[in-house]
Amino acid sequence: MTLIELGATQLIMSALLSLTFDDPFAEIAALRDEWPRVTSNEHLDDLIGRARWASSYWYAANHLYAARDVEDFIMFSGPFMQNCGLACELIFKCLLAGAGHAYPSLRKFGHSLSELYSEAESQFDISRFLLAVVQASSAIALPDEIADRFMERGHTREEADVGWRVFSQHIYLLDESYDRPFRARYLSAGPIALPEPFILLLGSLILLNAMNERLQLPLIGTVYGFPSERVTDAGSLKPDQS
Repeated sequence: MTLIELGATQLIMSALLSLTFDDPFAEIAALRDEWPRVTSNEHLDDLIGRARWASSYWYAANHLYAARDVEDFIMFSGPFMQNCGLACELIFKCLLAGAGHAYPSLRKFGHSLSELYSEAESQFDISRFLLAVVQASSAIALPDEIADRFMERGHTREEADVGWRVFSQHIYLLDESYDRPFRARYLSAGPIALPEPFILLLGSLILLNAMNERLQLPLIGTVYGFPSERVTDAGSLKPDQS
C-alpha cells in the first residue's frame, strides 16, 4: 500500500469511527424491521450459511483489492471483478432468501446482478443506503475522465461527483462483465467499462453487515482488509439529516 493509499485509508477509518449508535449497519441501510422472516430452524441455518458464504467471497475480493497492482489490468478485470461479482450475487440472494424467496425463486435470476439488486432493493431504504455510500466514499476523488463524461452531457462537476458514487450504477457496470458474456471469467477482446471497486466493496459491506447483525454473526472487516472490530461503530455511514 502506498503512502497516498494509507493516508486515504486513515481518513476513511477516522470517518467510520466518528459517531456511534446502536445497530449501526442495519440502521445505515434501514434494513426492513421484519428481515429476516425465518420460517424454521432449517431456514435460519440456510440464511446463516448464505451470509457466511457471501462474507468469504467479500473477503476474497477485498484481499485482491488491498494487494492490487494498478498496472495489472488482467488481475483487476478478471479475478477481482469475478470475486466481487460473486460476493454481490450471494449478498443479494441472501437478502431475498431472508425475505421469503425460496430456492426455485432465486434460481430464476441466474447470475444477473442487475435483476437481483432491483429485487433486493425492497428490503432496505434505497435513499438512505445510497446516501450513506455517497458520503462514506468521499475520501476517494472523482476521476477526471468520469467528470468530463458527465459534463459533456450537461451536468456540473458537483452533480458528477454525486452521480458517480451511486452504488447501483456500479452494479449495472459490473453486471456487464460478470453476467453473460462472462467477461470477468473468460478472456474476451474489445473495450470494456468497469466499475469503481471501492464503491462496490463499500456498498456490499453495508448490506452484508446489516444482515450479519440480524443473524447475530460477526461483522466483516472494512475495505482495505481492516479487522471487523475496527468498524463495529461505523457512524459516519449514517446519513446526515441536517
